[in-house]
Amino acid sequence: MKIAIIGAGPTGLTIANELTKNKIEVDIYDNSNQVGGFAKSIKLWERNIEIGPHFLNVNRFPIVKEMVLDVLDGNFKTYERKTYILTINKLFLYPPSIGNILKNLNLIQLSKAGTSLIKQLLKPIKLDGTAENFVKRILGDYLYTYFFGNFSKKLWGVDGSQLSEVFATSLIGFDYQASLIDIVWRLVKKSSGRKQTDDALYVYPNGGLSTLWDALKNKIQLQGGTFHLSTAIESLTCAEDPSKLSNIVLKDGSVKEYDLFVSTIPILALFPYIKTATGEMLRPNANIRFQSDVLLYLQVTFDKIVPGQCFYIYSEDIRITRITNFDEFDSSNADAPFTILLLEFWGGQQTDIWNAEKEELVAIAMAELNKTKIFSGLKITDAIVKKVGNAFQIPDLDLIKNQSEILGQLSVYDNLIITGRNASLSFNYGMENGINDGLQMAAEILTKVNNQEYSL
Repeated sequence: MKIAIIGAGPTGLTIANELTKNKIEVDIYDNSNQVGGFAKSIKLWERNIEIGPHFLNVNRFPIVKEMVLDVLDGNFKTYERKTYILTINKLFLYPPSIGNILKNLNLIQLSKAGTSLIKQLLKPIKLDGTAENFVKRILGDYLYTYFFGNFSKKLWGVDGSQLSEVFATSLIGFDYQASLIDIVWRLVKKSSGRKQTDDALYVYPNGGLSTLWDALKNKIQLQGGTFHLSTAIESLTCAEDPSKLSNIVLKDGSVKEYDLFVSTIPILALFPYIKTATGEMLRPNANIRFQSDVLLYLQVTFDKIVPGQCFYIYSEDIRITRITNFDEFDSSNADAPFTILLLEFWGGQQTDIWNAEKEELVAIAMAELNKTKIFSGLKITDAIVKKVGNAFQIPDLDLIKNQSEILGQLSVYDNLIITGRNASLSFNYGMENGINDGLQMAAEILTKVNNQEYSL
C-alpha cells in the first residue's frame, strides 16, 4: 500500500512517522522547503523564534508525551506558562478563570459583575446558538463585555451575536448541562490560587520547535518515508472510479499513483487540486469566511517588562490583538542584548493596518505598546513585517453548516482523509492536539490496513 500525505505540519509528520514505523510506504508533500508548517521556527536577527506563539503541553495527552520526549531525546527545556489578558487596565490570567477575575476586580467592578450574575441566576438569557447569549448566561453582561465581547469583535470584526457558540465553548470549555452556580463553583475551586502550569508540562526544544519537526523528518526518512518539499502539486485526479483519487500530478508534469490520500492542509486550499472524473476542478458549495493577520516582529530594548510569553489585548482602545515575548519561551536568551517581540493585528485586508507600510506600522506599534503599560523605557531598534491572508476561519453562525457541506463534498472520495487543525471546530487547538490527531489517525489507518478494509 502506498500513501500520500499532503502537508508536512505537526499532524502530517506524526502520521508519516507512525505509518513508516509500521513499514507502510509513505510520500509527504509540502510546497515549503521546511517541515513544520506554521509551527516551524524562523530565523530573525540571527536567532531562532517561532512564527507565532506555540505552546506544547505534552502532559495533555500521554501518547503525545511519549512520542515527543522520545523524538527529542532530552534536547529541550521546560518552562512555566505565563499568559495574560489585558482588560479594564489590569492583567488577568489567560485562559480566564472566575477566581482570578473576582480577585482582581475592585469593589465597584465586583458590584457590577455581581449584579449582572444575579440577573442571570434569576432570569437566565435564552440560548440561541450565539456566542453572546452563551457567554452572557455564564458570566453576566458586565463580565461578558470585558472578558469576551470586546475581544471577539477585535478578533473577528463582528459582534458576539453573529458568532457561533462553538467558538465560546471551545475557548471556555463549559458544557450545556451545567447550571450557572455549578460552573462558577467548579471554576472557583479549579482556579483559586492555582498556577497556570498545574498538571501541565510545557516543553520548548533547544533551537526552536523546528528541532522537533526536523528530528521527526529524519526518523521518517530512516524508516523509508520520502519527502517532496518545495514541490508544487498541479492536481489530484481520479482514474476509472470517480469515487477514488488515484494520482498526484505535479507542476513538472510527473504523475505519482497512490492508494490512500491524507490531507492536513486547509480544507479550501485542497479544492483547487482536485479534478473530477470529467477533468473539472472541484468547487466548494459553501463559503467559509476568514480573518487575516499582520505580524510585526520587533527587535526591542527596555528598562522593565512584565514577565510572560503572551498578552491577549482585550482592551478595545488598544489596536494590538496579541503580544508575544519570545525570550520567555527560551531562558537561554536571558543575557541577549535585545528582545524579540511579536505584535499581531487581526483584521480584514481592507483595513489601514493591513495596507500600512513598515514605518507606519512601527509608529502605530510604539503608540499602542505604550498604552499597555507592560513595558517601561521601550525602544524599537528594528522591525520585520509579515502579512498572512485568510489566517483564521471566522466562527460565524453558519460555520458548522458550511464546514459540514464542504467536508460532505470531499467525503465522496473513499480514499481521501481530511484531518488536522482545519478539520476541527475547536478554537483552542494547540500543537498537542495536532500531534494527538495524527497519532489517532495513524492508528485508525493501520487498523484498517491490517484488517484489509481498504480496497486497493
